[in-house]
Amino acid sequence: KDYRNMPIFFDDEEREYLKGSFSLAKIEDRIQSLRREYENICRLVPDFRRFTHEEFIWARLVVITRIFGLVIDGTKTDGLVPMADMLNHKRPRETKWTFSDSENGFIITTLKGMQGGDEVYDSYGRKCNSRFFVNYGFSLDENEDNEVVLQTEIPLSDPHFQMKARFLGIDDESIDYHREFQIPMTYKEKKTKECFTFLRFAHARDRELLLFSTSPLSGDDDYKTNNKHDDQKLDEREPLSIKNELLVLRSLRDSANDVLDGFDTTLEEDLRILADGVYPMYSNVRNAIVMRRGEKQVLHYYIDLYERCARLFEIPWKDLKREAAKCYNSTKPDDIYITNVVVPLVKKCR
Repeated sequence: KDYRNMPIFFDDEEREYLKGSFSLAKIEDRIQSLRREYENICRLVPDFRRFTHEEFIWARLVVITRIFGLVIDGTKTDGLVPMADMLNHKRPRETKWTFSDSENGFIITTLKGMQGGDEVYDSYGRKCNSRFFVNYGFSLDENEDNEVVLQTEIPLSDPHFQMKARFLGIDDESIDYHREFQIPMTYKEKKTKECFTFLRFAHARDRELLLFSTSPLSGDDDYKTNNKHDDQKLDEREPLSIKNELLVLRSLRDSANDVLDGFDTTLEEDLRILADGVYPMYSNVRNAIVMRRGEKQVLHYYIDLYERCARLFEIPWKDLKREAAKCYNSTKPDDIYITNVVVPLVKKCR
């Protein structure tokens, strides 16, 4: 009957728990997009106003929180599937689902042995908590796909600013150029590499700039700029030099510290609140705290990554190889970065 657990309905007191979190901007974007949808429908179909804006939002949230993407008779479509839409999320997935033309129905198939009384889960896929939180009204206590929004820039004081501005198609060369990236911890993710590539370009000097190329931006590029006519993105570029990569990592550290300054609580305080069980599981306030805690964990990751790599770039090659051996086959994000970036870069430069 209502979706009080959805962040778009949080009251001021509940929103206060999200101070500093980029999810607040996501929530506002969702509120505005729902308003635009309603107004556009009413403009084209005036009789639609017999439904109030509140009724429209309720119906739209039914769809947002429960829709399944289906292929029926070869045609891509969407559907609401009663009962199937009640399954909770879990990864790695334990079931798969599809629409069967031969059975003329929606079928869920288990991928593991199950006993009577076992809970049946669905997987909503790999997503940052911001998407689970804003779109579905819950936050995962453990989520390796959490992301943060970081600000990057090419300042006017950069001696190569004009050259870099022309390279990126920047039309206003009188202000600092900013790009905003939303990235996870994992270096191998496309959006993370785009952020690293931009920062390598931002800190590039002299002949290093000749190593870059650009492509037109597409609609799915996951960052924002302060330049209205910016239509170029940098093609992926591997590390340039130890000095350049350290500047990249330092920029990420500084940006992460800036974001952390916007929160009223520390990561340690959030962990303590959650451990004490002050707020009930799945309550709005607890979901908000889990949301902001996940961001802080990623922010601290980038702060710690700089400190660890700055040390590794300075130690003798034989010591680095010994430390790198411990990272080999590890699934930890910092170990993956060390294996794929730090070691090859030091080997090339030395």
